[in-house]
Amino acid sequence: MKTIPKRVQNAYSQIQKSRLIHKHQYDEDAITHFENLLNSSLPQTDYENHIYYFVKDLFHMDNDKFIKYINDNEHLSPLILYTNNINIISHFKLKFKVYISWDKDTKKYKATKFISKYEKNINSDIHNVESADNVESADNVESADNVDSNNSDSSDVIII
Repeated sequence: MKTIPKRVQNAYSQIQKSRLIHKHQYDEDAITHFENLLNSSLPQTDYENHIYYFVKDLFHMDNDKFIKYINDNEHLSPLILYTNNINIISHFKLKFKVYISWDKDTKKYKATKFISKYEKNINSDIHNVESADNVESADNVESADNVDSNNSDSSDVIII
């Protein structure tokens, strides 16, 4: 009888050895490599599909018990790749470092660097300030043009 698909075991082993996990390097290349390894674990044969959906069913029956069971039995650890993004992140201790989403159209994982709401707000604020500065600068140029054209007589200008 077959056990855990070799594809899942290999992907899991390579993920553990990856720069992202082993060296805690979170650059774009390391995250892309992690994403590719996640996607390489996805089922491609009928047998792998049966195991995949069987694991999914067990996982959905009781998430916490299933995760505890595979964590307590090291040889089952690769099955974490058949659960969900939250448990994969937790298992590999990537919380607040990497974000994993599932693309329903391509049926593949997408991994990106985690960006907190705080960082998103800062980036948004910087963009808004830059946009406002550009608008304000344009307004000042327009106002200066109006002052020059409307105030051709220097006696109208009052200096305080």
